[in-house]
Parts: sequence; C-alpha cells; structure tokens
Amino acid sequence: MNNKGFAVSTFMYMLLVLGIILLLATLSILSSRKIILDKQKNTAMDNSLMSRKKICKAVNGSKSLALGTKYECKVNDEDTFYFYVLSVEGSKVNLIMDRNICKDGSTTYTETNNYCRYAWEPNNLNENGPITALTALGNGTRNWDNIPNINLVYSDITDNINSGYSGAATYGYTGITITSGVGYITKKDGTTQTPITLTDNMPLKARLPKLKEITEAGCHIYNSSTYQQDYGTCPVWLMGYMTYYNVSSYTGSGNTDKYSMNNNSEAYQNNIYGYWLISSYPGDSNDARRVFYFGFVGWTYAKYTGASGVRAVITVSKTNLYD
Repeated sequence: MNNKGFAVSTFMYMLLVLGIILLLATLSILSSRKIILDKQKNTAMDNSLMSRKKICKAVNGSKSLALGTKYECKVNDEDTFYFYVLSVEGSKVNLIMDRNICKDGSTTYTETNNYCRYAWEPNNLNENGPITALTALGNGTRNWDNIPNINLVYSDITDNINSGYSGAATYGYTGITITSGVGYITKKDGTTQTPITLTDNMPLKARLPKLKEITEAGCHIYNSSTYQQDYGTCPVWLMGYMTYYNVSSYTGSGNTDKYSMNNNSEAYQNNIYGYWLISSYPGDSNDARRVFYFGFVGWTYAKYTGASGVRAVITVSKTNLYD
C-alpha cells in the first residue's frame, strides 16, 4: 500500500507541476499577444495621428492637388522647406522639394556651391540601381520626423514603359524594394543585392522622382531627332535652384521664356545642372536618367557627380495638407 500511495502521490505531483507549467506558458502567450496587440494599437494610433497632422500649408492660401501647387512643409520641429505637388495616388500626395538636398551631417540642407554631389551608382553600372543617390537621400532626410515613412516598391521596367520608352531594354534593373531602412535591387538577370542600408536602419522618408511623374508634369525626354522641341519643356517649378540657362539664347524652336524666373541670384544655385531620377536608361549599361537644366529629361553616366544631386520626393496624406 505504501508503494501504491507513493506512486499516486508522485503522479499527482507531476500533474500539478505540468499544470503549473501549462498555466505559466498560457500566461506567457497571453502576455506576448497583449504586447503585440498593444504595439499594433500604438502603431495604428500613431498612423492615425500622423494622417491627421497638418504638415504642409498651401503657399497661395488655397489647398489644391493640381500639379505644381506650392506648399510649405514643416518636415520637423526646426526645418521648413518648399515643395510642389508632383503626383497624386488615391489618398496620398507626392511632393517634390524645390531644390536639391545636401544634408550630410556637416553642411546645410541646401546646395550652395560645389558641395554634396551624389553619384547615382558609384561603379557606373545602371543594373545596380541608384545606390549612392538613394543612400544619400535617405540619410539626408532621416530626421524629418513629421514626414510619414516610405516603404518603396518600384518597378524600373514599368516606369520606363509607362513613360513611352520603346527602345532596346537590354540594360538597367528590374525594381527596388526598401522597407525599414534596408532594401534591395533586383537585376534583370534575376539576382539581387542590397544597395541601401540607412544609418541605424532608419525608415526611408523620401525617394527620388519617377520618370513617369516628371514626364506627366510636362518634361520631354530628350530625343536627338526632335531635340529642338524638347528644350524648355519642363515646368519652372521642376527647375528651381539650378544653374541658370537662358533658353531664349537657344536658336532652335524650343520654349524661349520658360526659365526667365531663374535669372536672379536667389533662384539658382551655382554649378547645379540637374538631379537624378530613380529610373535607369535601358538602352545603355552606364546611363541613368536625370532632369537636366536645359529643361528636359536626359541621361548621363550613372557615376557622374559633378553637377547632379538628389531632390527629395515625400509622400503625405491629403489630410496633411491645409490652406
């Protein structure tokens, strides 16, 4: 009987221990779920507050979604810059900065002379995508706390096709994905690489302009057979703070007065000839797209840093805009 009693006691003790373990495991799971739900709830609340926060004020006093509408955006508690409506996607509005950005930790945000040039890709291979340009832009805008984070999903092939490109598409890359400060580029051969890792994996706050956005705003893509009509086709609001080029001095049949506003010391920056787009040029292995100071979309060597910089495009909710 003593042996049987001992066996029963041992069995009951084991059941008790198992019950305690099961209870602790259940409490741990419930606690973990609560933490996850609390994080999701806080994220949802933060996103809701961010979507309602008034960030960008219409300069002319009337809120509008028309392309080229000028807004003054307070990107954080200290810095305010001017932006223009570049494109609208559902409830989101994409705004392009009125100048190239130059924040590198030691200088001011804006380009003033010959500093802060960024290569599109340091090895001059457009299949690698805009590594240096995106990294510089991401790190340069990382403290724009008022601006919503961007999870970038971009198709270079689609962007070129939608912009009317019908030439050879041998070169370039397929697309970019960037989430939480870390991203990769997919090459046309199917391989990938990680072209951008922002400092401390900070989320992306801004991106480079898309080719389709620029062409839909009016910029022509340079064509050697019709270049007379391509000069000066970009609207003035896409051409600010670049070295002044007097289109009227050109004897072709292009626009003759497009950039008259740039003929003063406040409206252009010395030796700035353009800014990079996110799009590669599929017809050549070394070239990437840029907005050129002649007033059209051109392309040049992807590692060319002498005159091209980065111009931030931010994405905000329509409710972030106000009169």
